[in-house]
Amino acid sequence: DYVIIAPSYMIYKQNFQTLLDDHVEAGSDITLLYHKVDQAKEYYRGCNVVDLNKQKGVESIERNMGTAKEKNISMDTYVMSKELFVDLIKRAKKESSAYSFADMIALECKTKDVRGYQHKGFFAAITSLDDYYRANMEMLDYATSTEFFSNDWQLYTKTTDACPTHYFGSASVTNSMVCNAGVIEGPVENSIIGRN
Repeated sequence: DYVIIAPSYMIYKQNFQTLLDDHVEAGSDITLLYHKVDQAKEYYRGCNVVDLNKQKGVESIERNMGTAKEKNISMDTYVMSKELFVDLIKRAKKESSAYSFADMIALECKTKDVRGYQHKGFFAAITSLDDYYRANMEMLDYATSTEFFSNDWQLYTKTTDACPTHYFGSASVTNSMVCNAGVIEGPVENSIIGRN
């Protein structure tokens, strides 16, 4: 009866069952997941920002132009009925092929009950190479990685088995993420080293 739409370029943990249950209980047409940030001038430039009223109703969705430090960043995660989802897709096709799903949700803010649902915890939007680097470096922080990678929250991934990275006696690695099948012979600092 319901659909949850989630992006491929954002990293976060969210219990979608809780999100769905709260959406159904609130009785809103659309629930939108957002994250409050205090670095919107420097980061999240390719993301949308959400303006909320006091009841967490979404007033508008607009592109982040980097004009303010604190913003509510849309996580491009939406909950709605299957019927509304299909209707929005059909209407988007009629409106313009240039419309994104977020554009369609933004249009609905005036006529539908669109509610914001605040996410708490680690959040990264990967919209550039700098964002990718920053998110990976944040994962090296022990408190961040402990919160994100917990025993009660399984992560599923496709593994690519390879031999471990070989560290020579002359190697020195600090604050870096090093994948398998590499060869490290010298100093590596604040770096992300891919496989092989």
